[in-house]
Amino acid sequence: MRYVTLFLWFMLVLVLPVAAQEGYPLPDDLQPMTVENAAQIKLLASVGGLLPGSLSLSHDGKRLIVNTSAGLQLYDLTQPQQSPIKLANVSYAYFGKNDQIVANGHDIDEHTGEQVESTAVPASSIPDSTNNTKVKVRTKNGEVIIDVKKASGKTVSLHMNSSDSFNEIVFSPDEQYAVLVMTYTIDDYILSRMSFWNMESGKHITDLDNLDMLKDVSFRGDGKLIVATAYYDGGAADTVAIWDGHTGERIGPMGSAEGVVYFSPDNKLMMIFIGRHIEMWTDHLLGSLEYLGYSGEEGGPPFAFSPDGKTFVKTGVKQLELWDVPVDSIPDAPRLVIPTADTIERLYYSPDGSLLISVEWKKIEVWDARTGAKLSLFTSAIESSSSAPIFSADGHFARATIDDNIQIWNVKQAKLIGTLPNRANFSADGLRAAYWEGGTVHVLDIRSNQQTDLKVIENYLGSVLGFNPTQRLAIFSGQDFAALYDLRTGQEVLRKTVDETFKNAVFNADASYFVTRSNLSTTDRSNYRATINLWHTDDFQDPISQADASYRGRDLLLSPDGKLLSGLEGACGDGGGGAHFMWNTQTGVESLNYYGGTCGPNSQIFSPDSKWLLVGWDGELDMLDVNTILKETVSDKNQTADEDHSRRFLDYHEARRNFRNIAISADGTQVAFME
Repeated sequence: MRYVTLFLWFMLVLVLPVAAQEGYPLPDDLQPMTVENAAQIKLLASVGGLLPGSLSLSHDGKRLIVNTSAGLQLYDLTQPQQSPIKLANVSYAYFGKNDQIVANGHDIDEHTGEQVESTAVPASSIPDSTNNTKVKVRTKNGEVIIDVKKASGKTVSLHMNSSDSFNEIVFSPDEQYAVLVMTYTIDDYILSRMSFWNMESGKHITDLDNLDMLKDVSFRGDGKLIVATAYYDGGAADTVAIWDGHTGERIGPMGSAEGVVYFSPDNKLMMIFIGRHIEMWTDHLLGSLEYLGYSGEEGGPPFAFSPDGKTFVKTGVKQLELWDVPVDSIPDAPRLVIPTADTIERLYYSPDGSLLISVEWKKIEVWDARTGAKLSLFTSAIESSSSAPIFSADGHFARATIDDNIQIWNVKQAKLIGTLPNRANFSADGLRAAYWEGGTVHVLDIRSNQQTDLKVIENYLGSVLGFNPTQRLAIFSGQDFAALYDLRTGQEVLRKTVDETFKNAVFNADASYFVTRSNLSTTDRSNYRATINLWHTDDFQDPISQADASYRGRDLLLSPDGKLLSGLEGACGDGGGGAHFMWNTQTGVESLNYYGGTCGPNSQIFSPDSKWLLVGWDGELDMLDVNTILKETVSDKNQTADEDHSRRFLDYHEARRNFRNIAISADGTQVAFME
């Protein structure tokens, strides 16, 4: 991406072993790549700096691992002016749970890069049994035997007379009991059967009720209850069932549910969302409360327990309701009611339980959980839902992804600290962040709002946007620049400072012209706009023409003579396919805006003489007359169909094929495609 390594296949040439060398100037005896010599690809030369890799902050935020194409660089952020420790033999690394450096699955010495004895917790000492259990299935004399080696190291054999297939085994927290899930198939449906076992003796206790299309089964945290959810009637609704965690006896009726079960922090209370009600269970059903229903968002209904387990919050009609967690019976009324103006999608408590956060469409609100007072409001500028907020360890700061960026706030002061790219890496305490910008790594101390800049890559070239194999020219684009390089000499030919980062570029056949596309900043995603510029290869300062377009695809193709630009927006859905756009590059005028009725478009290619264009769709191959299109303009930028698209056809072919990766012979007489 931000570094170019010239391989023979990239340059469509090959260096034979006798002429192999590194760097510029390139050897004179480069040969075309063929089937016979393709296996001899060798590194020829490189331009630009390093490739940036992943970042990893230590848990306390005091150290930073920067991975690059030249190896690891380890920074001490308490002394950022010091040179980093460099390990060229380490290609990828990160901080482990104990802030040790891990690479290729092993702990390494930070000074030598050599593997050292692991400090990870042995699997046998981890109390969670489900993720550290080894299961072996065998048959003997027609009997299925499942050997289960538990996390404690003990092996128990379960004997069954069954032709079902093993799916999973779920343990109680103390590993005394387990639910064995087996699957079988009827009419292409994979169904489930559950049985309950004593894992000390290996004896079968009972079969649990058959829920067929099982979704999830688990023990409550104290092991006293087993809860299972399942799809009902092909997934149209969900069901839930409850059993005694020691006897396997059914203690709860099966009912229509939202497929969501919540446990209180102390595992004494279980909340099951059924219809428009929340059923509350301890060892028995306490009763139910009404709620507004499932929000449709991943992560479950708008509901949350406080960290201390004493309170829960749910939605009401334009209000939030805070309830005391029941012990023997459900309270008659909520402890606190907070009026809201909009429908709540998700609810969260801060780590210390003092704040309540509600997430809605385009906004996040922060409330005092004790008084219900609104403390702050954070809004999104565009039609976008926000992610769940993540709090710092001290609870003073929160971050969430909004508008494809990460916003960080001082929560109690209702103050925006900053906006970072969504690729930013955070320390475990949430008080430091690191991210790449060009060849520099920025490190933000969130408490002080101070930024440290680490210049990691010199001569940063950005992303490779376009390449012309004939003339061996490449376009690169960084945060605020674009550059044209001659890869025959490794020299920069042209450079331009830009306000908008170029997203992609394409050359015509002889590289006399190239086109760039950049996105226009907008807060309205329904009115996406892009700028498309045509440039002459000898002049990168002023474009020949410019078009403002609604085009949002990446598949741009310039005709060999540079007069016509074609762009595809592939799509497939109930409303039909995507769109095909074309522009007259000399005038910047849009000449075609066609929305197809079939899936695609998938691929395109101009004839060598620029007289016609092939566009492949699913079940359709269009051959378009370029001269006809060049004479046209699109007057209605919002048109959704072109009733007379056929007048542009030189030929049209419909078949039960999906036309992809179209190729044309050099003389333009033969066409090949892949479907």
